[in-house]
Amino acid sequence: MDEGGNEIPNTPKPTYKNNPNDPTLGGETPIPEIPDGYEIKPKQDVPGFNSEGKVVTPPKPGEDTRIVLVAKTVPVTPTTPQNPNEDPQNPQPGDPIDPKNPKGPKWTKEALDKLNNIKSVTRTITYIKDGTTEEVSPTEAPKWTDKVSFTRTVVVNPKDGSVVGYDTTGDGIADVAATDTTSGWKATGTAKFAEKTSPVVKGYVVKPNQDTQGDLVEADGSKVKASTTDLTVDSPNQDLKS
Repeated sequence: MDEGGNEIPNTPKPTYKNNPNDPTLGGETPIPEIPDGYEIKPKQDVPGFNSEGKVVTPPKPGEDTRIVLVAKTVPVTPTTPQNPNEDPQNPQPGDPIDPKNPKGPKWTKEALDKLNNIKSVTRTITYIKDGTTEEVSPTEAPKWTDKVSFTRTVVVNPKDGSVVGYDTTGDGIADVAATDTTSGWKATGTAKFAEKTSPVVKGYVVKPNQDTQGDLVEADGSKVKASTTDLTVDSPNQDLKS
């Protein structure tokens, strides 16, 4: 049956086998084949049901055993790159949605674009000439970008890759809705920006007493400060001039 207690159409209802040592008791009985597109709901407490062996030994042979099935889902967790400034990766178009079913439905770009399981916060540092927006030297003091990436596990329908929800506990099961935008995010590495020392450029000196831009830059211009607290997926991007 489904989670609403409704019988799933076209599912067989076998009778219990007898206990070979006592015909008044029910024996170990294999459950029928799970319909395509469904799976057994995890962590349900059904008397006599062995979920690993997929068998039922009924404690009360005169009563039905009701096992809840749910639509089959697949968790998708982005891979984490070794370089923190590279983006985490989801599967690619043409990859199987369910890795355990390589001949099954494949990912499309449209489905992948709706996963909402990768975000990043960036810090861009541009070294400019005083009083202008012109860069000091694109070669000796190139623009610098740091990135902190965040990912979360999305749970999808293996038939089309549509989002069922998001897994926030690590068990591969959706526990927040597909419309959720805030839950389950984790930084793929450190959640802080590192200190960045200002480069030395021939013919220029760092301007003293400059704007600290929200206490992110040293007033003497010697460096951009490291983050003092962990960034979150909702932290704003930083566009700093030094």
